[in-house]
Order: sequence, then structure tokens, then C-alpha cells
Amino acid sequence: MGSEILMSGGEDRPTYSIRKPFFYALALGTTGGISFSLGLIYGSLRRILSSNASKISELEAKVEGLRGDVAELVRVLQEKRRRGDAVRESVTLGLGCLKECGTFLKKFGRVDFKHHKGQAGRIGVLGGSREYTGAPYYAGMSALNVGAELAFILASGDACIPIKSYSPELMVTPLYNLPPSLDKDANHEENTQKYTQESMEIAQNTPWIDHVVALAEEKIKSLHALAVGCGLGRNPLVGKAVSRIIQNMRKKDIPVIIDADGLWVVCQYPDVVRGNRRVILTPNKPEFERLWNAILPETIQTRDLARDLKNLSRALEGVTIVRKGPVDMIVDSDGEVYTCNVEGAPRRPGGLGDVLAGVTTAFAAWAGRGEEAKGRDTSAFGASALAACTVVRLAWNITYQAKGRASGVPDLLPRLGYIVDECIAAYE
Repeated sequence: MGSEILMSGGEDRPTYSIRKPFFYALALGTTGGISFSLGLIYGSLRRILSSNASKISELEAKVEGLRGDVAELVRVLQEKRRRGDAVRESVTLGLGCLKECGTFLKKFGRVDFKHHKGQAGRIGVLGGSREYTGAPYYAGMSALNVGAELAFILASGDACIPIKSYSPELMVTPLYNLPPSLDKDANHEENTQKYTQESMEIAQNTPWIDHVVALAEEKIKSLHALAVGCGLGRNPLVGKAVSRIIQNMRKKDIPVIIDADGLWVVCQYPDVVRGNRRVILTPNKPEFERLWNAILPETIQTRDLARDLKNLSRALEGVTIVRKGPVDMIVDSDGEVYTCNVEGAPRRPGGLGDVLAGVTTAFAAWAGRGEEAKGRDTSAFGASALAACTVVRLAWNITYQAKGRASGVPDLLPRLGYIVDECIAAYE
């Protein structure tokens, strides 16, 4: 399954690949699409090799092998449909997501020989703490795997050496070191909208905060986009410093993607993102509930998620929000709602949210590079979020097909770039 046939026509002829249409049929799980794609593949190969009949029989044997793979895939899909799990019947919206994703990537994600190092994306990740070192690594590597060229991690001193040891591709800076007396997180089970009196007193440590903010801004000034929150932790002093950094990003026209503990910071200081149309929030269901309670405490949610997303985005004056779930729903700065229901996988290990944050950061960096987006048109950020959701879901789908319940984020990372290339090629 997922076989690939490569044929070379000689020194002066290109190498042809038949993987693309077959890949899409597999990813969507559509038996009709598989059969149709296989027919196109076979017809194309006969035309390509019409002058070289000696290889036709070899190709026919390989295509027959693919037909066997397809028959097995159809049997598995039919069994899943009978059980009522895994495969969605509504393929139409999935195809719409693929088209939007391919259109976005074709416009912003091409690689060529016209640019120098870093122009395809210098992204930063502000996160990483003593407890959480994997999250910023996953975010940074995800951005690099989809095509960003430089990734900078700004983390606590305790987290830097572990992150550096994971990969030489990440440039890791120790942003701060907390004194032992202040090195404590807020209780994750407490109401995250309230600081204790002790925490409020800690957060007034202005000289330390000023130093951290100044160091961060020196590192951030050359970036195209910044992810905030991956493995950040909930120390109130760090939270206060991060809120200042987010606030200052407004002046720099740099997209900011806020996930995980970065959303906890937004719950404490919602004004730092209010009105910034270059901010993308990526909450899951519990995080969305906390944001709602922090920003619209007097308002009851409706049963209509799209309406609630619009209301929350409107309350934040145009912030893009990605509500992660079985179906990802996105509202952009203009109030337009996108839905991504491309099939992912039933397994949900830790780190997938960090991957989505990293991919979204890379895509937002591309969307924000154009002069049309500088301080004015921010409509492409909703499209960048939809493309990121689509790419991650497709990559996770083929990862799960390959490794089943043993699948993990390290298995997902190398498949991200393949999916981006396939999405671009599908809409050439």
C-alpha cells in the first residue's frame, strides 16, 4: 500500500512519479477516487512509455500489485464503515479543505533559487521550562519540516540543554533563570483566571521582567512569526513577562500564534491580544472554555460553535481563533468561519498541539511576508490556519496507517514536508 513507481526515460528524459493521485485517494479514504486515480495512472504510464514496449509488461505487473493493494484497502474501508468508525461519509468538505490548503501553499509555500537563507521563514518559539522540554522542540521542528528555514527557541535556562540535545537545527537561547524562591508554577487545577495574592506580589518584580522582555525583543526583532506557550509553564512571574512580550509584538507587525500555557497568559491579560489582527489563538475544548470565561464571563455559550467562535473573536476585536477538536473550526479576523474535517487518526498522543502550533507559525510567517499583509490585509491568516490544520491531519493520518497505535509525534514530523509537497503538486 502506498507503493510508488518511478520510471526514468533515459539521460535526457525526466523521472515520472505516479504517487500523487494515488496518495490523495488513500488519504481521503474514497474507493471511487482510488479506482479513478489508478486508471489515470495506468493510462499515463502507457502514453509515457509507448515508444518503449519492452517495459510495458513490467509496469503491468506492478500496477496489478497496486490493484491488490487497492482491493485490500477497499475491504478495510468497508469494514470500518460497517463498524461506523474512522472513515467519514462526508468527503465533500474534506475535498474543500484540500483545495483551500493547496491554493494557500501554491501561493505562499513554493521554494525556488531566488531567495537567501532565512527568507522562507525565520520563526521563533517562546516556551520550554524545567518540566516541559519536548513541546518547544516539536513546534520548532514542525516549522522546519514544512519549509521554514531557521527556528529559534527562547526558553528557561533549565530547558535549554535538553532542547539543544534533541536537534542541532534549533538555535536555543536561555531567556531567563528563576531564583529558587520564585521557581514555582501556578496550580494547574486552580481557577486560572485568578492569581493568588502571593502570585500578584511576585509579578510586580519589575526589574527582572524588564530584563527578560529586553532580551526577548532583541532576539525577536528579525523573526517572521512567533509561537508562544509551548511548554511555557504557569509561573506568574514568567507569565507577566510574556504578556509584555506579546503586547510589544503588536508594534512589530509580526504574527503571534498562542497555544497551551500561552493561552493561560491571555486569560490573565486579555488586553495584550485585543485588537491585534495578527494574533492566532489555538485552543482545544477546555482551553476555549477558559478563554470564554475570562473574556465573556457574563455571557452563556450557545450550542452553535461557529457563533461562539465569532462572538469570542469579536470580543477580542478581530483575533483569529482555531478551535481544535474532532473537526477543527476557525474564525478569522473578518469573522469568516472555516471548517477542517479532513480525516486524522483516532490516537491523540501528547505533542500534536505543539506540531499544529509550529506548522501554523510557519504558514503565518509566509502569509505575513507580503507587503499586502503589512499592517493592513490580514485575511490570509485564517487561510494559513486552515492549511496548517489540513496538513497536520493528513500527515497524522498516513502516520497512523503506517504505525497504528504505536504512532507518535516523532513518527509524524518527517511526513509533514511530504504532505506539503503533495498539496502543492495537486494544484499545479
